[in-house]
Amino acid sequence: MDIDISGNAVAKVSTSYSGLQYEYVAPNLYNEPNDQKKWFEHKNQIPVFRLIDYKYSTPGDIIPVVEEKQTLQLDRYAGTNPGMFVIPLNLMNKPDFSVKELKQRKNEIVITTAFTDVDTIKFNLPENTKPETIPQNQEIKSIFGEYKSTVSMEKNMLVYIRRITINKSRYPAEKYQELTDFFDKIAKADKCKAIINKT
Repeated sequence: MDIDISGNAVAKVSTSYSGLQYEYVAPNLYNEPNDQKKWFEHKNQIPVFRLIDYKYSTPGDIIPVVEEKQTLQLDRYAGTNPGMFVIPLNLMNKPDFSVKELKQRKNEIVITTAFTDVDTIKFNLPENTKPETIPQNQEIKSIFGEYKSTVSMEKNMLVYIRRITINKSRYPAEKYQELTDFFDKIAKADKCKAIINKT
């Protein structure tokens, strides 16, 4: 993602879908261009953006894979403060893990789909920027899965790496509070922001 001095950004996003996630995306390969664009705009979790370009490719022969590429215009993504950037690090992969609060769950917990998502986002910043506040690395472990994020900065490039694994299994009902705590911690971690001084 390239961020200009005003905080506007252009993001070039490349995503690979395989396994069950391939089945989620594959039907859109056969839609008309206008319908494909609407699908892109609907599934993106970014509040305000303009889709400049997008395309699909299917390079996998033995293992089916969909490669999705997007170019997005993100006005004021890094904020409007004249002296600093406030940059949300998790651009677009914010799954909704919300679960109902229950005093006592009676049924077992069933997670039917296992998956692993890995995101790497590189923020190219203007010259002479300096970090003010960089979020600490996060690691959250549970019987339900694992979450890890790292943030680093070298010269004018800020790099955010996020990895999440959700396990497929059945769990006793008394583990429900542990599940909600795990998802709450992930939701909080996904809101991390970096503050970068412009001069």
